[in-house]
Amino acid sequence: IGGEPNVLSNTTIPVMNKSNKDSDDKWLSPKAQQIVCRMLCNEIVAYKQILRRSLNLNYMEVERSMEELKETCPKYSQYDRGDCDEPYPNIREKLIEHRGYEHIQLDRVRDMHNADLENSIHGKKW
Repeated sequence: IGGEPNVLSNTTIPVMNKSNKDSDDKWLSPKAQQIVCRMLCNEIVAYKQILRRSLNLNYMEVERSMEELKETCPKYSQYDRGDCDEPYPNIREKLIEHRGYEHIQLDRVRDMHNADLENSIHGKKW
């Protein structure tokens, strides 16, 4: 949409990362996995929240996803909002600035409906 009409060319770009690799190169060491889990702590918390609020997943699908998370990131699978080293991001200003939500009292709406958003069919285990 818009832009220069001849930006793309027929030139083939050589693949620089194509090489024969050992199959062990595809796995993270336990220490590296712990680092990745720590860095993704808030995303893990958000993922758990999304799973709990899902309407298109049944109880067993949510349980399976939570068990997989527990196997991959055992420590952080137990964390809730506020437990991570980094503060949970506050996107309120971003919503107001980019989506025009300034007329909505976001915090009040969230607090009023937060409990309702948790899907009771998935239970309170996680």
